[in-house]
Amino acid sequence: METTTETTTEITIETIAQSLTRRQKARLHEVADLMLQIFRTLERMRYLEPEWIQPGPHDLSEHMPLYTSLNLDPATIYLYHLLPYIDPVMRFRLDFYDGGNFVDYRAQDDVEQGRNPLYSDESRDMLRPWMTPLSLSGNHTAFIVYDAKRHVVGIYDTQNCGSYDRNLQAGRVFKTTREDGTERYFKEWDGVEEEATAEEWEEEINRPADDDDDDDDEEEEEDEGYESRSDEGEDDEEEEEEEEEEDEVWWDEMDARPAANVLRDVIRWYHELVEMPGQGESDWGRFDKKIVKPLYHKHGWPGEDFDGEAFLVDKARVEAAGKAQDNAARPFDELQRLRYQAEARGKSEPSDMAKLHEKLAAAKTVDEEW
Repeated sequence: METTTETTTEITIETIAQSLTRRQKARLHEVADLMLQIFRTLERMRYLEPEWIQPGPHDLSEHMPLYTSLNLDPATIYLYHLLPYIDPVMRFRLDFYDGGNFVDYRAQDDVEQGRNPLYSDESRDMLRPWMTPLSLSGNHTAFIVYDAKRHVVGIYDTQNCGSYDRNLQAGRVFKTTREDGTERYFKEWDGVEEEATAEEWEEEINRPADDDDDDDDEEEEEDEGYESRSDEGEDDEEEEEEEEEEDEVWWDEMDARPAANVLRDVIRWYHELVEMPGQGESDWGRFDKKIVKPLYHKHGWPGEDFDGEAFLVDKARVEAAGKAQDNAARPFDELQRLRYQAEARGKSEPSDMAKLHEKLAAAKTVDEEW
């Protein structure tokens, strides 16, 4: 009797890296590097301590069964390997972008929540295997989503159910028609309109969705293999397209821009104090915007001469002065509260003070008076 032994290839970071193209890996490294730059920016702003930041790559061997059970795309797993994370002890005491949460794909809860960032029961709200959050939502805050297939990043606003990307329209060319029939072309950069040309308009409407101005033939050939490598077991492309149409996932049409552009903008928004560290519920107002924003300006942020130590000293002084003011006002506030209660009781029954005066008037000895 013949016996056959089936062998299965163990999935490791090395085998995943071999399955990805050179261009894919370069893109994933770019995302991880820019995320680390964002963390380093928060470190310069004195929100993060250097030892809290844990850059990749990480050993994720023990998590591979979880990743594969969720059918994660190889690019997603490889990105988990590269991303920087925050010390697990500290990250729950901190807030990230727009007051959201830092994510750590070494934690099972974050991995599972990363598939369902909206906490939804609807399948259409689940992320595709090649998509992953770079931050998670706090209490009605925005979160950042990366799409490895298109190499784009979207910022989803959970309050308004749309994009929170301030520069979503940046660089796009628009056309308007005047009353006299003539056409005008313009583009927006940081909310400022600039004149554009008809040629730029033609280029805009003919631009592919995933255009990153790279026409290298070898890289184009490499990208053609993305679907087959990411969606193993789907040999019939037409069948796959039909299945995707039946299982609509609205994330496929997420408002997004090239990943590097968005992540560099996040860094710039911190530099310009459009975005501020903290601002969520996890750090209990440790970086109150009203306090720290003027202090950043005072001490030279974001210049190279920014004095972080002086910033922290001033921040501590302002916070201490605020607490002292609150403590000084507390006895008066308590007195006012007691007076209000006494007056409210006095309208329906004699006050405690009135009862004491009656007893005092009725006293016949010194001991009774006391």
